[in-house]
Amino acid sequence: MKRQAVRNRLGKTIGFIEDSELKITARDQLNRTLGYYDKRSDRTYDRMGRSVANGNVLMSFFQF
Repeated sequence: MKRQAVRNRLGKTIGFIEDSELKITARDQLNRTLGYYDKRSDRTYDRMGRSVANGNVLMSFFQF
């Protein structure tokens, strides 16, 4: 699994994107799940498992 930091314009880490074989997960700086993208269904889901969009829109979960 690859893990990449998401940073704001000041360089502060505000979260992480974790890429695994079947899904990509967005996590905040405290490692809480914000949402995930299912690669098979091409859909993004929020932390409660509700479908929010077609395609990968995980970056919209972060507040820059």
